[in-house]
Amino acid sequence: MRNISCVISLAAGNTVVIIVAAAVLAAVIISIIVSAVSFHRTASKIRKLGGNLPQLKNVRSMVNNALDQQIAAEEAERNAPEKTASARLIAKRTQVFGRLSRTFYYAGFELENGERIELRLPGSEYGLLAEGDAGTLTYKGSRMISFTR
Repeated sequence: MRNISCVISLAAGNTVVIIVAAAVLAAVIISIIVSAVSFHRTASKIRKLGGNLPQLKNVRSMVNNALDQQIAAEEAERNAPEKTASARLIAKRTQVFGRLSRTFYYAGFELENGERIELRLPGSEYGLLAEGDAGTLTYKGSRMISFTR
């Protein structure tokens, strides 16, 4: 009788092992199926993208050109000579950018020779200027350095 109960408990133990093995095998099979589907989706996206590679190269060259132009403009601004002239303030304006509300300040001047220019200036200077003010303007490139009445 003792041998029979031992055999029954072994059979029950084997059943648990078989159920656990089946569960592990099922998990492995599901993982393989998910990986195959994911690979298929990725492969089809790559195939679709491959047809548009010339367009992606064009976008990359456009971005590179824009960066080159920006760098050249900043270098020209740094290398511009400082100029001084008699001028009259004819207009003021602001430009606000983005969610962080970055504000740029501009003032339009008419120089003594009749030429009109617009210069960027700090906000602290912007509030001190009034349209119609006349004085001596010092600027470099597109930035105002000082304006003395």
